[in-house]
Amino acid sequence: MDFRILGPVEVLDDAGRPLVIGGARERALLARLLLSANHVLSTDRLVEDLWGAHRTAGAVHALRVHMSRLRKGLRDGGSDDLLLTRPHGYLLRCEPGALDVARVEALLARARQQAAADQHAEAAQTLREALAQWRGPALADVVDAPFVHSHAAGLEEIRLAAVEQRIDHDLVCGRHAELVGELAQLTTVNPFRERLWGARMLALYRSGRQADALSAYQDVRGLLQESLGLEPGAALARMQRAILSQDPQLDWSPSPPDSAQARHAAHPPPPASPPPTTRYARNDGVNLAYQVVGDGPVDVVLVPGFVSNIDVNWDNPVWRQVYKRLSTFSRLIVWDKRGTGLSDPVHRVPTLDERVDDLLAVMDAAGSRRATLLGISEGGPMSLLFAASHPDRMRGLILYGVSPRFSQAPDWPWGWPPATVAGILAELDADWGKGALLNLFAPTEAGNPTARDSWGRMQRAGASPAMGRAVMQAMVAIDCRDILSAIRVPTLLLHRQDDHVAHVAAARYIADHLPGARLVEFPGANHLWTAGPLDPILDQIEDFVTADVSVDEGNPAPA
Repeated sequence: MDFRILGPVEVLDDAGRPLVIGGARERALLARLLLSANHVLSTDRLVEDLWGAHRTAGAVHALRVHMSRLRKGLRDGGSDDLLLTRPHGYLLRCEPGALDVARVEALLARARQQAAADQHAEAAQTLREALAQWRGPALADVVDAPFVHSHAAGLEEIRLAAVEQRIDHDLVCGRHAELVGELAQLTTVNPFRERLWGARMLALYRSGRQADALSAYQDVRGLLQESLGLEPGAALARMQRAILSQDPQLDWSPSPPDSAQARHAAHPPPPASPPPTTRYARNDGVNLAYQVVGDGPVDVVLVPGFVSNIDVNWDNPVWRQVYKRLSTFSRLIVWDKRGTGLSDPVHRVPTLDERVDDLLAVMDAAGSRRATLLGISEGGPMSLLFAASHPDRMRGLILYGVSPRFSQAPDWPWGWPPATVAGILAELDADWGKGALLNLFAPTEAGNPTARDSWGRMQRAGASPAMGRAVMQAMVAIDCRDILSAIRVPTLLLHRQDDHVAHVAAARYIADHLPGARLVEFPGANHLWTAGPLDPILDQIEDFVTADVSVDEGNPAPA
């Protein structure tokens, strides 16, 4: 069976023949189930996503009717065990590679691995294969369903990010002359994507058309000023200055540069620096390991989730990509929480208040007067409490995969029920250091031995088995809903829509209760942000951080 949603919703049987699935409502239902393939969707969630504000008293019965018709259509294709009824919901079984979105995710992961190995021609070809999965706008024939707009927008963002990555690799391979015409068309259709304009400027410059490259900068500058009242971002401004000075770094060389520069050829990074030195801040007699990467005008402090090890992350090509990308526009500060990674072991998991004091000590030791906090998962509540307690040290707040509460409660339906918590702790006890919970944190990688080995290594390097379990127990006990109203800093929320660690409804709750917060949703079920398309997330972070770099001009030099 072949399921397709990157275009009109289609199902092909094993012989490649299209199945008749029914009307628009059945196709919309199928699409919604496929977006959460292999995960149970509750009846209430499906009714809300299919009917939205038009829900009636008979919607649940209507859902059962549409589900029956969909099941019959799939059965006619020779499969009678794909659509399963579960307590309070439904699940659609989908084998690996049977869904076009899953095929795209696998190809993008392969392209990242090829890029990390400086295989730029191969990465470009892999990205072409991924882009060939699109047959038109995603979910094109079910656009009236309430859930479609946000999911289709997220899938389109993935497509455009893959186009940008493929262009970056083509630029590294010396295909600048071939790209000039394509980039002219792409910037016309997507006029506000500055990365495409940067690639266009670089392609023109390398083709001997310096004047045209500078004219392209003036075109996008005029467009941004007239439409949005904005100046081009820092990356485009750097590109213009480099073209004006005929910076040799812009010239094409047949020998490939490092992979981070390849992925962001339109965003020239600062000169390469040696690996960062691990330093230690002290708080209450505990040593806290931290590193400073880059020397950008704005400080960004990455607040880790669950467990981490800042040295081991440098051995992971995807984490190395994250660090290098963030350090092209910021002075990045990374650290390990007490009891984890390179920081001192402790006999108990600290409270959130103690974590906040540790974070303050790291910022002081790193010479950071004000910073944007980038809170990941379990690091989000700590970041929220820091923002409420120390607004004078905050420039902005970015939260990825964050929930104010991770466990279920009578007034909080979006957390783990007690039975799920018990199962999580049992799996940690049995398989810590062997990739425990990868099926929860990154379901699309659950069958990937390399990903499981990498996740297992991070567990072993990040904490002892007892501390790993204790951190999870403390995470389950967190509830920081009461502090949201006290936070008054610019906030960006980033969340994958089918995250099973932190429900997307939790991110929507934060956005509703944090004045001025902006939420950007992405398709996908992986909680680990390093598993799945990463550039769309990093692009949002860069845009947010570089929006007003003048605010932090007073930051001291690195310690």
